Amino acid sequence: MTVLIGARDPRTGEESAAAVRATGGEAYAVTLDVTDHVTVQQLTTPTSSVTSAP
Repeated sequence: MTVLIGARDPRTGEESAAAVRATGGEAYAVTLDVTDHVTVQQLTTPTSSVTSAP
C-alpha cells in the first residue's frame, strides 16, 4: 500500500512520510491545503507521477 500524506507545510509532510517509511511503508509527502483550491487541483493531476502508478 502507498500512502500520500498531505500537509500545508512540506517539512511536516516529509517528516510524517519519513516516519511511515522507517517502519517499512511506502509514503510520499505532498503539499496540500484543503482550503486552497489550487493545491487541491494540483494534487489531482500529478498523483500518478508521484507514486509511479499508471
